[in-house]
Amino acid sequence: MSGENISSWPFRFLVAAAFCMGFSLPLGRIGLLAAAVALGVEAARGRRRLRMPLTGWLWLALVALAVVVTAHGPNPAKGLGKLDKLVWFMGIPVAASIIDSHKQLWQVLRAIIYGLALQALRICIFNPLNALAIAERFEKTRMARHFPFVQELIQQGSMTDGQRMMVGLVGAIALVMGAGALARLGTRRLKLAVGREPADETETARLWSVRIPLWPLLIALLAAAEILVMKRGSWFSTAIVLVALGGRRLLRWRGLLPTVILLGVLAVSVTPIRQRLAHIRTEFSTSHGGRLAMWTEVAPVMLKEHPWGIGYRAMTNERMREIAPQIERDRDHLHSNFVEMAVSLGWAGLALYLVWMACLLREALASDVTPRPLFWMILALFLNGLVEYNFGDAEIVILLGMLGGLAAAGRRLQFTHDHP
Repeated sequence: MSGENISSWPFRFLVAAAFCMGFSLPLGRIGLLAAAVALGVEAARGRRRLRMPLTGWLWLALVALAVVVTAHGPNPAKGLGKLDKLVWFMGIPVAASIIDSHKQLWQVLRAIIYGLALQALRICIFNPLNALAIAERFEKTRMARHFPFVQELIQQGSMTDGQRMMVGLVGAIALVMGAGALARLGTRRLKLAVGREPADETETARLWSVRIPLWPLLIALLAAAEILVMKRGSWFSTAIVLVALGGRRLLRWRGLLPTVILLGVLAVSVTPIRQRLAHIRTEFSTSHGGRLAMWTEVAPVMLKEHPWGIGYRAMTNERMREIAPQIERDRDHLHSNFVEMAVSLGWAGLALYLVWMACLLREALASDVTPRPLFWMILALFLNGLVEYNFGDAEIVILLGMLGGLAAAGRRLQFTHDHP
């Protein structure tokens, strides 16, 4: 299909899905489903070609394996009811089929970041307000010490939001660092005006206006939201990716090192952040029932009993506590994609998952010129998966599927002459 065809319905629905999935899972799913239906209609009319990249075939292979293992596992009733989440990786073939140009790819990528920035705004406003409301409710009661503001602020953060803010922040910074950033992002600024419009042509306008660069504002908003969510895994993953993304540029900016160290010290001095960092010790102590207990006590027993896997999301807290009683009562997963995939789908499932992720990263790496924002966004999710089971989060599934589809489309377009 030639031309931009930016006004096509499949593309419109894809952009809507990309924007909405950052702050609303139902709206994101509706948009993606609408894009898939519109794509099917155009394909049936011979206007579009359906494409299934290698990462799409690996997705289908993983789903097939999950169905078989779960159906024959020890807890099929629980696992089979969760398999519908994997359907939403359909963003891979849908986006790969709809995107026809790099201009379209960048539009969808920007829509993702805009949607995530909207969620960041919600976090920055409502997380502190909700925490304050809970703390004030118990302030003059005997339960006050159990509901301090700091603790409630930590409780307001969700693992899903932490990872979404991480993806948005990494993507926004990578876009701005790109050599073609101005061409891709435009030079738009937010214009704020205060005053009164002239009543007629003889009266002069009394307006005071200021123009604010859009992307630095988005980056600051995403960074503030990621800090407020209080999730350490996303903090460390973001830091690792940004250091790798900066690369040799960091050497040119070494004069800023004292400032960075000072900001780090100030950040650690903030009570909620200090508490979250100090709590890391409990996660890597088997006596506290944290991640180390799950990885070294629960997982080996389950792998020995079920080398072919127990089934997708079939783990229960009761079974975990039979093996390690110190595990917290509300835990039903193993806090690591690698460990969870091995226990859920066996060694074959873990191998297939790793091959799939490697192919996603390879396509993202080949999808565009430096700094390859898709690669860094997917890498951040992959790294966070070392200490979190984000493969089971519906919000992350649909986001990763969309990023994978954009990567596949970008790699295909690299063989054409359609560059921005």
